[in-house]
Amino acid sequence: MPSHKSFRTKQKLAKAQKQNRPVPQWIRLRTGNTIRFVPFPTLYLAHTRPFAKSDILDNGFLADNPLCSYNAKRRHWRKTRLGI
Repeated sequence: MPSHKSFRTKQKLAKAQKQNRPVPQWIRLRTGNTIRFVPFPTLYLAHTRPFAKSDILDNGFLADNPLCSYNAKRRHWRKTRLGI
């Protein structure tokens, strides 16, 4: 009788679990690195330049700012499912 969870499913779950973590702090301190945490929410940037509502991410940052997306694969277990 086969198991409930196949080995391929288990591999996919393990990879998703390893990806779902914040960026290590030493990566941000590397020389010439552009991954930084930008503590400027959109409310602060609202009066500096106009932007569309589609530019706002769920965490309150602007989508066109490359400095705020430090881990694009971070997900919440209930909000974003793996689809397996």
